[in-house]
Amino acid sequence: MYGVTHTPGRWAWLSLCAVIAVAALMRLSALGVVEFSHDEATLSLLALDFARGGPLPLTGMQSSVGIPNSPASVYVMALPYLFTDDPLIATGFVAALNVIGVGLLWLLVFRYAGFWPALVAGLIYAFNIWAVLYSRKVWAQDFHTPFLTLALLLGLYGFGEQRGWAQVACLPVLLFAAQIHFAAWTFVPLYLLLLVLFRRNIIWPLLIVSVVVGAITLLPFAVGLLNTLSDDPQRLSGAFTGPGLMPSIEPFRAAIWFATGTGLEHVVAPLQTEDFRRAVSPQSLLWIGVLGSGVVVGTAQLWRTRRQLALLIIAWAIVPVLFFLPGWTEVYPHYFIGSIPAFCVLVAFGVILFPVRAMRWALTVAVSATLLTQLSCWGAVLQYVDTTFTPDGFGTPLHFMRDVRDKLPIRDNVLVIADGFDLRYDREPAVWSVLLHDTAQCVRTLAGQELTLYPAQPLTVLVAPDALSEMPLNLVFHNPLHRVPLRSGEGVYSIYQVFSLPSPSDLAFNLIQNGLFDSRVRLIGYKPATDHTALVWSLPGRININYQFFVHYLDAADTKLKQTDRQFWPGYHWCAGDILITQAASPPPGTIRMRVGLYTLAPNGAYTNAALIDDAGIPVASWVDISLAQP
Repeated sequence: MYGVTHTPGRWAWLSLCAVIAVAALMRLSALGVVEFSHDEATLSLLALDFARGGPLPLTGMQSSVGIPNSPASVYVMALPYLFTDDPLIATGFVAALNVIGVGLLWLLVFRYAGFWPALVAGLIYAFNIWAVLYSRKVWAQDFHTPFLTLALLLGLYGFGEQRGWAQVACLPVLLFAAQIHFAAWTFVPLYLLLLVLFRRNIIWPLLIVSVVVGAITLLPFAVGLLNTLSDDPQRLSGAFTGPGLMPSIEPFRAAIWFATGTGLEHVVAPLQTEDFRRAVSPQSLLWIGVLGSGVVVGTAQLWRTRRQLALLIIAWAIVPVLFFLPGWTEVYPHYFIGSIPAFCVLVAFGVILFPVRAMRWALTVAVSATLLTQLSCWGAVLQYVDTTFTPDGFGTPLHFMRDVRDKLPIRDNVLVIADGFDLRYDREPAVWSVLLHDTAQCVRTLAGQELTLYPAQPLTVLVAPDALSEMPLNLVFHNPLHRVPLRSGEGVYSIYQVFSLPSPSDLAFNLIQNGLFDSRVRLIGYKPATDHTALVWSLPGRININYQFFVHYLDAADTKLKQTDRQFWPGYHWCAGDILITQAASPPPGTIRMRVGLYTLAPNGAYTNAALIDDAGIPVASWVDISLAQP
């Protein structure tokens, strides 16, 4: 690359071991004190389904801008979930990936800058609080950076040193990293920069092979995205939700935070920043003074002494800032995670190449003090988030959820009562579908009083802290078997063991004989009331269909007098033997017939009716007509 590369010797390998040990200490300690909420659970569910023999995913979970992510993150997380359904093991896997990422940064800097820059950059990255925070959970944003670092190392090795195999591997690895999370696409221009810097070293036939292999890595997502857009052509319009093309300060603020380790309270405890600062005592002035000045000096000195490497590292640091500067979409700090290694390298060169030689040792002491205070601060952060409820910040630590799971007396049949039951948006159904994935035959979530469930028994009922104050009318329990408190002020999980419940026959509903639909859900009866009509359904096992149900009230001329359209209980909650009761509006005067059916809604608003079938499975209609006329 410059005519000078470095091969590790004994001391170099020992320094790498030291860097890896620090990175592991920071990332692998207290793994139970990590968030495991809706996003983490949703990615885990996708990975678990794939790991348990499901079809090849073509898209991942939905992104914050409304477009589905690539399935690359699912492929990565399927690896630990091949062996377990325990998210703690998956969390350790993510942390281990990031420990490897620290080692890759050391290797990159060592090969092209030498021993001391590698040691300093590696230690700064190992201790960086933001890097540690974003290295420890089952979240796509937390594990694209090791792949990005590997791609840049391959690029320097392949194009800088004209190594053919690395030239082939660089682009596919970079494109795979970019697919893990949308923000990582901002780093793809670094590949073009490598081609420009080392254009004389390009082996063109191998570059073509690399492009082909890179395109193959994109194929699953390309197919999945085309399928998504064909179902919902307006999906892309939701990606551009920012205030317009107005410059935003958010990218600069995130860059300053990530370079210096400051600002953590704004993400971890945004509603209690002062309390966080008092408890954690971040040394912000020291960190800004030492690490901030290190970035400035390192940029200048690296540009003066190693122009090619400077271009790459500076671009690595600022490309995402420039990309999100116009404000074309809402900006979040985690969009800039991939730049943290570059800032650490710049600080290292600021120390090693400081123009006043006599000051270098003083800077080394200052950096050492900074790293030690960040180590101490991280320990205080873990203590704070493990004991203090942080609304809109750090979610419930995983070990609390595992404690609740371990106290469930019956794990194969569980009913969770929470504030919502939609797996796409609500936390409790997603989290418990993962925590009980391999042990429960049936896990379902219920919320509020609009749906009444008579579950198969015996079962465990788990009432979440955020459950609505109005419990389902037929599910009122007393004297919980266990109460598991969370962080102070966060609430309690209550666990009940249930062996018998009232029967739905107590409703004395009117039976229906011909109410079987093609998904094997059956309308078995109804009961009119003054203010509503109750519909009684018998559910089969779990299906991957989410229905709406409709009720039309018709007069003698078949004119629709009134109708109800509501969400049915999602099919992923259905358990064989459960009886569900839904509510519709009461019939108006003049009604002689009630028409009941199920249908699915496509993203574009199109609907498809479920078929009513006979006992042989032959479709006979699209709804059930029930006579309400008095004899």
